Amino acid sequence: MRDYITVGYKLNNPIILVNVEKNELEYLLSFKNNRKLIITSISNRINPLYIENNKSGILYSKTTKKLGFIKYEDIFSQSNYIYFKEINNPHLFIKKIFNKNFYLLYSRYFLIGYLVIIFFSFIIFKSKRIFFSYIIFLCPNLSCFFGLSPFINLNGIIKSFFIIIISLILSKLFLLYNLNPKKVFLYINIITLLFLFYFTFSNKFLYQSPIGFNNIFKGNRFYGWNNDFIGIFIGNILGIFYVLNNMKTRNFLIFIDALLIICIICFSPKYGANVGGMISCFFSIIMCTFIFETSVIKKYLYIILFLIGFLFLQNYFISWDLNQNVSTHWGIWINSILNENFAFSFKIMYNKIKCIFFLFLIPPLNIILLFQLFLTVKFKFLDYFNKKWRNLFVVISLVVIFINDSGIFSSNFILFHFLIPSYVFYNKRKGLYNEEKKIFS
Repeated sequence: MRDYITVGYKLNNPIILVNVEKNELEYLLSFKNNRKLIITSISNRINPLYIENNKSGILYSKTTKKLGFIKYEDIFSQSNYIYFKEINNPHLFIKKIFNKNFYLLYSRYFLIGYLVIIFFSFIIFKSKRIFFSYIIFLCPNLSCFFGLSPFINLNGIIKSFFIIIISLILSKLFLLYNLNPKKVFLYINIITLLFLFYFTFSNKFLYQSPIGFNNIFKGNRFYGWNNDFIGIFIGNILGIFYVLNNMKTRNFLIFIDALLIICIICFSPKYGANVGGMISCFFSIIMCTFIFETSVIKKYLYIILFLIGFLFLQNYFISWDLNQNVSTHWGIWINSILNENFAFSFKIMYNKIKCIFFLFLIPPLNIILLFQLFLTVKFKFLDYFNKKWRNLFVVISLVVIFINDSGIFSSNFILFHFLIPSYVFYNKRKGLYNEEKKIFS
């Protein structure tokens, strides 16, 4: 690399460098010349880009909405737009972006590790299940809270630390004040869902939150909802009505479907821009209708109407998307089919499928998912109505994996909303709830 810098180019030519080693980065950044463009890559994942010439600044990808750190696809994609943003010290600016996102990346894995430990503690320590269940549901709730504007500049690791400490304190307080677990689950899920609707319709997507974080180093975009929130949206809606059904036996189908339709809008190109999220929500509507509608005629009539409505919405969303200055990935993919660029569209599908199987093989989330599926299917103490709910949760969680290239987190969270309340309700019937209150009193 050093030989290339010193003798391998003419002074007035741009420099394009790839696969720069970490120990060579400082040398590269300190090397001064009248260069027009520098592209540096640390390994194949971290790609800071900036320009030094008469003006000093960084590059911005309008398609992927990423600033400073963008991938080669951003530059070479025919559908992309790259802009120059003037900044006095681009190296310092990129360093700040790097540190901020790296701390968020660590905080995300830190929080996921914490949830893994809490989940296995929930399974092992039967007399403390309510305490651990509160923690699991509070984590995404508090992650939403720390995504609010006042906490934007707070270090990601500190956010995860606060989430852990506050979740422990609140869970203990809920037990000490003898709150009804069903009501606690209900209120936590409702508040989380309201948070998500607020962030969606105000076009704020929790990028500064450990769970909402989009990995700027490896992701192909930096806009909309990431795949984690598919499970949090769907799981919260199903979880709310599953708990309600255990409090009051009635059919909440119309309310479930209405909220899932709102979620389709949340994941549409106008807001969350997540195709997998839209399809997952639509499939959830079909499954809820198929399982809970008792009339066979109404069941298939509603499914046909929902299908027509979904196709109508997609027609509107795609038309809107293609008329924007820069389309989302959904619009770009549809446009490639309309232009008969099938090689491009098949390549996207192939990459998605490859990513699905690759991420499914990576522990620990795949282990937890398989374990949850085993416990859910083998759970014997369910009446007829709760078995319907179990079937719904299992089918939707499995479909979410194969629709989304990183949907395994979502699938786990969807199953949490069935498995955890089911075990807690069973413990309460067996009298273990009173023992748990004594432990924490």
